[in-house]
Amino acid sequence: MNKIFLVLFSVFILILTINIVSASDVLVWQGQYYTGTTFNTGTYEFNFTVYDALTGGNICYSNTTSLTTGNWGEWKTEQSGVNSACNNVSKDYFLNINIGGADQTPRRRLVVWNSLRKDVDETTTGNLTTTGILDAGRFITPYHQIVTVAKSGADFTTIQGAIDSITDANATNRYAINVMPGDYVEAITMKDYADIVGSGRTNSRIVGTSGTVLTYPATKGTVSDMGIYVDYGTIGAESSAVVSGGDDSQMIRCDITVTKSAGDYQMHSFSITGGAYRMLDSYHYYSITGATTGTQLTQSAIEQSGALTKFLLYNSEITMTSDDTNDDLVGFETTTGGVGSYLVANNIITLNASGSSATATGLWLYGSASGATVAQNRFTVHGKSSAYGLWIESAGGGAIVNSRHNEIIITGTAAAESGHAGAGDTWNSAFDKITAKSGSSGTGIKTLVSSSQDGYFEVSKSLILGNGTTGAKTMSFNNGFLGNLSWNPTAAREIIIPDASGTMGVGTGSANQAVCWKTATTLGYCSDVVNSTGGCTCN
Repeated sequence: MNKIFLVLFSVFILILTINIVSASDVLVWQGQYYTGTTFNTGTYEFNFTVYDALTGGNICYSNTTSLTTGNWGEWKTEQSGVNSACNNVSKDYFLNINIGGADQTPRRRLVVWNSLRKDVDETTTGNLTTTGILDAGRFITPYHQIVTVAKSGADFTTIQGAIDSITDANATNRYAINVMPGDYVEAITMKDYADIVGSGRTNSRIVGTSGTVLTYPATKGTVSDMGIYVDYGTIGAESSAVVSGGDDSQMIRCDITVTKSAGDYQMHSFSITGGAYRMLDSYHYYSITGATTGTQLTQSAIEQSGALTKFLLYNSEITMTSDDTNDDLVGFETTTGGVGSYLVANNIITLNASGSSATATGLWLYGSASGATVAQNRFTVHGKSSAYGLWIESAGGGAIVNSRHNEIIITGTAAAESGHAGAGDTWNSAFDKITAKSGSSGTGIKTLVSSSQDGYFEVSKSLILGNGTTGAKTMSFNNGFLGNLSWNPTAAREIIIPDASGTMGVGTGSANQAVCWKTATTLGYCSDVVNSTGGCTCN
């Protein structure tokens, strides 16, 4: 295998990163030559010298060559004979680079040196003892091959061209596709074990106007430090800017911006069709403007449409805005399939559906039979019609969602619910701070442990205090309830207060009698024994 040393440096500072692939004593070194923020382009005299000390010391290898840098100051050189010249296993070696007579200090230690390993089997006896921390990760380099993409002066001018050139990527020969700054207008399909590494989320961007612009591979695909920008305009079909269905794929420190101005179709910034996926330190901006469609559509920033094994959304931000008449905005939507585990933690999710009949939902967990953990997030959700924080609705019941230390702020003209748990599902909330005027809904189990409710608790049906057995019965709110307790019935409803014997006797509204709504706006009292359905004749 060929060893690759990646060297990045400036006029004043030498930054050395080493990625190694084995060799017949030929080393390939590459890097960028820049001063401050200016890339140096031209032909320069480079001297590469290897010492056996950080300062002073003896020289074991030296070579001078003329190199011509590209538009981004990038250069590349092959040096032969270094391994055979610098082969003392008892020494450390340090690389010095001199450009045009100026040393690029300080020297940097060459930490990986495969030529010094014995190509024979060894046997040890006794104990291996360490007195500190053994940091194996420091000596493991993730990439064995590096391909560079730039507008000019690099290996390739397109990202897809670089991907197509790779034919031997595998678990032991992983590629990094380094993307220099610029907008790359293309649709990209990745390959296994070939990662895309940008120059910063606002510097290196994949740009498109239709369809899917980035498709992940079947396994082991990573995109980092990239921007993805798609303006669909008047969208003509359901579209997802990014699609992943592979195993062990991830996105790190990326921006995804997806916009449309019209079109009666669903739009997603990210669609996950299966496998396992991690999204870390990334930002989604999703905007629909000028659309007034008559059909209610679910528009999701992240949509899971197939069976997942794992999903992690961590330390990221989702911002969604829409003025569409009646669409439903969803931050993260699971539509079908079981899942091994969800973890949604330390994120900021902000949704504003301002259309006249529009709704919004922070997390829509449908079919999450194996459960989810939602922790330390902030949900700010507004729907001009209705809004929901967590909507838990598995197909057959049994979904369990645990929420911890979240701030949930929900506002809407109609329902504004912190959460919904469907039949057979469970929502366990602990230490959440909730502001939602409509409380929660659904017939599933909802438990709030040290979770404060600041808002209105509205009852539109009968409220029974006590369980109909003997003994005094009370209903109380803990001091976490900071809002108003109100009844808003649409017909005659009762507040039923059983007496000490658990029954209701004929009375005239005295103590231990049932107070009821005689009409939707007039209070009365029960004049007979509470019947089996929990009602009475209200006078």
